[in-house]
Amino acid sequence: MLRIHKLYVGLSKKDHPEKINRAQVISTVAKHFDSFTVHDAQGFYKGDQEKTLVFTIAHNSNSDITAIAHQLCILLKQDAIGLEFDNSYYRIKQDQFVLTGVDINGINFSVNNDFRENLS
Repeated sequence: MLRIHKLYVGLSKKDHPEKINRAQVISTVAKHFDSFTVHDAQGFYKGDQEKTLVFTIAHNSNSDITAIAHQLCILLKQDAIGLEFDNSYYRIKQDQFVLTGVDINGINFSVNNDFRENLS
């Protein structure tokens, strides 16, 4: 069974004046997934508005999606990439593989690297 995943990728960096190349982000995702939908959105991060790409990907492996989110985070030098699946939201960080999020009941949580093996 395929699961629906959403990636939230901000297209600006607060500490860097350059903008992130939209085509580069889409190309990176396309290298890993044959089919997906991408939407332009306005996101907010730490109170600042930024252009955001939202990818919707139907895939059977959560770990594949998490790995590409982590790769994008490092490639784009972002603080985090948003990942949504199974009614929960996660922040994939570049400096360490720690997921933090809010589950469907509004409860905050944090999960360490061991979570990655249990995603699929």
